[in-house]
Amino acid sequence: MSFSDDGNIETSDNDSEDESAEDLYLGNEQFENVDPVDYIAMAKEAVHLTLNNKFLESDALIRSNIMVHPLLSGAFAFNAACCAIVKFDDETVYKSRIRIKKIVSLIKRQFFNHVTTKYFAKTQLGDCYTYIGILYLFRTESRAYLRGGWYLRKAWKYYNSVYKTVNSTTFMNLKHLIDEERNLIRCGNACGYGLFHLCVSLVPTRILSLFEMFGLPGERETGLEELSLSHMNKQEPHSAISSFVLLWYYVFVQPYVTLTEFSRGVSNENEGLKLMAELSSKFHSSPFYAVFQVQMKRNSSNFSETLEICKQSIETFTGSREIQLLFVVQLGWTNLGLCLYKQAAEAFHKIYQESKWSHNFYLYLASICAAAENQKREANKLFGKLSSLKRKNSAEVHVFIVKRLALLKKIGLSAQVCQLLCLEVLYHWMILDIVPDSSLTQFLALAETFEAHPQLESLSCFIQGVIHRIRGNLDESEVMLLSARTPRHPERLTSSVSPYACLELVEIASQQKKFTQAKIYLLEARDNYQGYDFEQRLHITVYNYLNGIDRESDSDCS
Repeated sequence: MSFSDDGNIETSDNDSEDESAEDLYLGNEQFENVDPVDYIAMAKEAVHLTLNNKFLESDALIRSNIMVHPLLSGAFAFNAACCAIVKFDDETVYKSRIRIKKIVSLIKRQFFNHVTTKYFAKTQLGDCYTYIGILYLFRTESRAYLRGGWYLRKAWKYYNSVYKTVNSTTFMNLKHLIDEERNLIRCGNACGYGLFHLCVSLVPTRILSLFEMFGLPGERETGLEELSLSHMNKQEPHSAISSFVLLWYYVFVQPYVTLTEFSRGVSNENEGLKLMAELSSKFHSSPFYAVFQVQMKRNSSNFSETLEICKQSIETFTGSREIQLLFVVQLGWTNLGLCLYKQAAEAFHKIYQESKWSHNFYLYLASICAAAENQKREANKLFGKLSSLKRKNSAEVHVFIVKRLALLKKIGLSAQVCQLLCLEVLYHWMILDIVPDSSLTQFLALAETFEAHPQLESLSCFIQGVIHRIRGNLDESEVMLLSARTPRHPERLTSSVSPYACLELVEIASQQKKFTQAKIYLLEARDNYQGYDFEQRLHITVYNYLNGIDRESDSDCS
């Protein structure tokens, strides 16, 4: 089974794409075998160099030793995957996928059938296919999800095989492996096995059903447990990878998918801080570590300090434009959370001009922020660049922008309208819950006095309901959210308000221990609406909330 160029599924006896991968990248380059090296220490150092944004140094360290051991081949593939994630332009992602496929061919040829390296080889093959799958999943398009799922299916075959072996009674009796190698195999596979489960658990529920048809499980708790196991073995090359994946989950992902303390936007701060402390000695100068540090500060509503760290980091990482832009993104969102529309517009416009990430989205953000600041000339200029945007792909962000452009064309451009649209994106990007109270006061005043257009009345009610919920005014929040759930002036272009109002009502009902009512709202959000903005994202949240509600109601009964 494979995919044709147009994305259709085809069946074949082998995966010719993998077999021919050697010819697709780096010309006639050959990897030379060299004298034996300390492959464990070298692989660990290479991973650490990659995580410290030293891609070229990591590449140079292991390039000539790549055929010594599968761990070094895997470190080389990890370097390629991280480079693609940081730059994330189509050309770099494509070349990285091809490079990883070349590593797959090398591992199969060099290590797979050797008695002392086959278990290492299986884990590294799983890692390679997982990296490729993740690069597809990041595109958040239906065809990309299918391609990603197909590569994850390949990864699962290898991970599950090793997982069964290391958990069997015969594993300790394999005479050709020493204890150190057994530990490396167990912890290395735990990293990949855990990352696999975590990734599959985070795909949209409609895609998850298809993944389940492929035979792909996605148990988040299992993933977190396995990643924690790998994280604990500090001598193993995968330990640092597991640590950063766990940190990514607790800081960035968890607020989107779990009902933590009955509040969206709240991360597991204690776990995040503990990991940050453990990683500080080896990765304090890492830009990835700094990105997590910025996010942790912002999650704790310390926006002023977040701005300072962003500015310092932009000056520190002058040698890497892509890394600098990561902090410019954070700068834009933090300024927007502080109602500094002009500064936010400048940051988002810089991203639009200098990066290849989600061009249209950052142009949209720059446009509404400029309009919110009443910079009419600049706003019209920016919106003019967006005006020719067509619905050429199914990515949720792209469809969202197309709808908002149609809405603005219908009701006209004004500072008040665009300020409300700024609050909308702050909500969907999980920032509204964590802005300082002074900003909430300004945002609430805006929503309460909004009278520009009846088409946005439900959105205004929704924002008021959310802010009241954040401040703990549950009665006021419920009134506004119920009004938003059944708007007087239904508007197709803002149809996401009703299902997301249901989601907010879930949190109010949960805080009041009304779990039956909470479940009713969840099912309504899941089953009664379709074709709205960020539908896949809401379905992921509903899926996880349903599990959380069941656990809460069970514990309450006991």
